Amino acid sequence: MELYIKNASKNDIPEIAEIEKLCHARPWDEKAFNVELSKYFSGLSFFFTARDKNTEKVLGYALADKIADYVHISNVAVSPEFRRQGIAAALLKQIERQAFSAGLSSLTLEVRDNNEAAICIYKKFGYEVKGKRPRFYEDKYDALIMWKRL
Repeated sequence: MELYIKNASKNDIPEIAEIEKLCHARPWDEKAFNVELSKYFSGLSFFFTARDKNTEKVLGYALADKIADYVHISNVAVSPEFRRQGIAAALLKQIERQAFSAGLSSLTLEVRDNNEAAICIYKKFGYEVKGKRPRFYEDKYDALIMWKRL
């Protein structure tokens, strides 16, 4: 599989919403993703898809908001059948490149404290745990707050 990253578009929303359903117990709907897309078009966020070059299928996506001088990554999701193939890493790299190009100083995110795979990827990319949000998620799991300086 050959992968490439591109900016999300209106046509991508159904595939993104389907990945969201596969990845989250309380998934965002298409309306929520359309709101995120409008923020992207207004220059307030980053919204990327990872695609298979041969099929054009959306394999994953990433959303991040620009806030003051930093970026808050709100979601990185990869379809379960395509995990562990470097897709989340490629999406993170794209966010970091764009944040650096925009002159932003750091990145932050929350991750469920029992999501070992995601925590491992973020640590590999230089994110550090800087705090915790108790019972942050609907299922009462805590969130780790992670930061990375650019």
